Amino acid sequence: MIGWLHKEEDGGKIYKAVTGGRVLYELWNRITGEDKLEVYRTAAISAIVDYIKKNPKASKEEITKVVEQQIIIFAARVESE
Repeated sequence: MIGWLHKEEDGGKIYKAVTGGRVLYELWNRITGEDKLEVYRTAAISAIVDYIKKNPKASKEEITKVVEQQIIIFAARVESE
């Protein structure tokens, strides 16, 4: 797509820059896996929040256990990548 944009005479400079930036951003995410990390992070936080909502009277120790479990799950997912 970048090659096509550079061949087109009427392609706007802003459009070229935005498209080029988007391609670089996607490449960076694929190389580093940042998008997967964000998904795993969001899943862990959501699980913790869900537990707290379902158990509003949970003790600090119970919440700490759930947080520790979610951290272990998060780390295992990251390690498996």
